[in-house]
Amino acid sequence: NATQYAFKEKLKCLIKYRGEHDGDCNVPQIWKHDQKLANWVKLQKTEFYKYENDPKTSKLTPERISLLEEAGAIKSWLLKRRLSSRTNRKWEENLTHLITYRDANDGDCNVPQTWKDDPQLGIWVKNQKQHLRKYKADPATSSLNTERIAKLQKIGAITSWSNATQYAFKEKLKCLIKYRDEHDGDCN
Repeated sequence: NATQYAFKEKLKCLIKYRGEHDGDCNVPQIWKHDQKLANWVKLQKTEFYKYENDPKTSKLTPERISLLEEAGAIKSWLLKRRLSSRTNRKWEENLTHLITYRDANDGDCNVPQTWKDDPQLGIWVKNQKQHLRKYKADPATSSLNTERIAKLQKIGAITSWSNATQYAFKEKLKCLIKYRDEHDGDCN
């Protein structure tokens, strides 16, 4: 009874979360507002996927599956899994295009946003750079994960991107020094 009570209490929290997040029941794995709910949802998803393959291997009962379905959790989880699968394929395709670009450009992974051969790749690279900065600040806010970052590191993209940032900074600094010298030491 205590276990069933705890399940129903967490389910109430999930329903509240769903109401606050436009019907989404995919609580982030690192969620500072309620880490216990995040952990519980992760466990329920794992047990649900086990249940899908072989109900005997899962701790979920048919009653709990029914409660999760009524709450909209299972539909939300399956939708995210389908979208995630498509997103992963697209991400991998873009990574392959980036490798091709890198190989044709002496190891440079800084695809211009306006690259006429593949403008989408330039936009994708820009987005990966943004998500890398987000990941460094707070991994929960980024679409990048450790696996994707490892792949970007392996192909040299992250090093290439940081070198380009340092190069751009140094070039702008040179311009500022030139301006300073031409304006009696004024850097404004």
